[in-house]
Amino acid sequence: MIEFLALEGCAPVEIHRHMKPVYGDGCVDVKNVRKCVRRAKSCSAGEISVLDKHRPGRLVSVTREENQCRVDAMIQENRRLKQRDIALKHRQTSGCPQN
Repeated sequence: MIEFLALEGCAPVEIHRHMKPVYGDGCVDVKNVRKCVRRAKSCSAGEISVLDKHRPGRLVSVTREENQCRVDAMIQENRRLKQRDIALKHRQTSGCPQN
């Protein structure tokens, strides 16, 4: 949203005023809006990526079809199975038993 409005010619303060009612207390401050506007204006059209970039400490997940099939089969056998039990069987973290 910031990049779009910046390329439309809106000032950082105006962009922040648009965002504040929508995001409330979770809204980024004007300083960060200015930084995004500078970055957007320095890139030429089509160079801005909207995808998440890899960050240090961010979990990397890999999904394999064979693991999904095994987990699906386990769930079909026992619908009361817990994530923790699936993770223990597949030696994975309990947050991502399907990976």
